[in-house]
Amino acid sequence: MTTREYENTLNVWLAEALARRRLAAKPEVMRGGGRIDVEVRVGPAIIAVEAEHGQSSAKQREAATDADKQLRRGLAHCAVAVCYPDDADKAAVEGGNYIWQVRGGDSPEYSGGSAAWQSGGIDQLAQVIRLAPAQLGDPDAVAASLSASLDLTTHS
Repeated sequence: MTTREYENTLNVWLAEALARRRLAAKPEVMRGGGRIDVEVRVGPAIIAVEAEHGQSSAKQREAATDADKQLRRGLAHCAVAVCYPDDADKAAVEGGNYIWQVRGGDSPEYSGGSAAWQSGGIDQLAQVIRLAPAQLGDPDAVAASLSASLDLTTHS
């Protein structure tokens, strides 16, 4: 018999996987009366990763709605809606195929749900999260994001 992992357990494992990729990630962060599934800091920017267990269109809408809620509440500078694989377990967090959508910023393709959902493994997701502040148009956030990416490539 297989069991389905709780989403908050997956969030803890995702934060650990992102931390192994040198992102400042914390799971289940309480902030301003709300909870961020996984909070990632890149320089001065806070990225809310809002995740759902499953990749149906309903789960995609839920993840995007939760990400947008964090932005509206001012709890993050940008957000990434993420959907775990349907059968996600600890091994799938490292080796599974995620889908995600960057939310927020001034660019219309990153607000209101018109951006395409992307897919890939944990390394691609980590890179998207690392570069998400560049979507903000804030020079400090862009510089911090690029610096973090350069540090990662020079120390790998």
